[in-house]
Amino acid sequence: MGMTNYVAEIREQPARLAALLDTDPARALRSLELSRFRRVVLSGMGASHYATYPAWLALVAAGVPAWWLEADELLHHASGLLGRDTLLWLTSQSGYSAEIQALVDGDGARASALIAVTNDAASPLAAAADVLVETLAGPEEAVSTKSYTNSLVAALLLAHGLLGAPDPRSELASGVAALEEFLGAGWEDALDATAQAIGAPRHVVALARGAALHAAWTGALVLKEAVRLPAEGMSAGQFRHGPLELAGPSLETIILEGPSGTAALSRALAEELVVAGSRVAWIGGTAPRGTVPLPAPAAHGLGVRATEVVPFQLVSVALARRLGIEPGEFVHSSKVTLSE
Repeated sequence: MGMTNYVAEIREQPARLAALLDTDPARALRSLELSRFRRVVLSGMGASHYATYPAWLALVAAGVPAWWLEADELLHHASGLLGRDTLLWLTSQSGYSAEIQALVDGDGARASALIAVTNDAASPLAAAADVLVETLAGPEEAVSTKSYTNSLVAALLLAHGLLGAPDPRSELASGVAALEEFLGAGWEDALDATAQAIGAPRHVVALARGAALHAAWTGALVLKEAVRLPAEGMSAGQFRHGPLELAGPSLETIILEGPSGTAALSRALAEELVVAGSRVAWIGGTAPRGTVPLPAPAAHGLGVRATEVVPFQLVSVALARRLGIEPGEFVHSSKVTLSE
């Protein structure tokens, strides 16, 4: 298998992230004063929505009344959150997704202000924005990779800007540097090690807690889209409430260590799954006993957020090579979802 569009776009992520950081997206917020709004509503669909989860956590940790829900639910079942006291924050890689267009044409227009995060400055979402942030991911043909990481980093920068927090770009840049090293000359070595670590799963559950949850959700989505592998992402806490019954030799899990405050809980779950006979791949620090470490960029602090989904991207490429298929190609759907 040669250099497919999908692989090329994975490896382009550090360059596109560096370009984004050079622009200081948070400066677009200078016209907004957070105290003007009763609430902030963050919404999107699929990976674009998952990309804003760490930003939402940052807002609520600072005491901001913020909601995080899918655009279809906001549109059809929770439009009461929208009104003249609401700051609406919509994220869409294309800016053309059906639910996003319906929001900006309908109930979303009732919000006091709209922050739009998109990779297409000519899209309907961009045209409706009071504050437009371009993700600068460049053209993307395959399953979302660079558009996802750029959306995630843009969201973190915007959250810090809204809160008046110190500029985190240098910390995020350290993650980009780790990503550049990981996806550079040693790319094939990391891919080979990933292939050995992941085995031959028939289905996968990706687990995480806190801000790392974005990678579990998006990582599972990547596996479904890129290699059509049944995969589910959920919180490690939620997994204990019923899905733990899946534990055993037929279950493969990928667990992210995640934030330090809950890392011990994730480690304990990983060891419990190993005892039950499950294969457990680990992303993070020292792998718990019996688990298999997945290769990952050596990032630290906030910079980790920019790298957490990349091991799943490598898993998808490794599995595609084993299956003899081209990863990241759309068969039953398309790059942009234009119908609900």
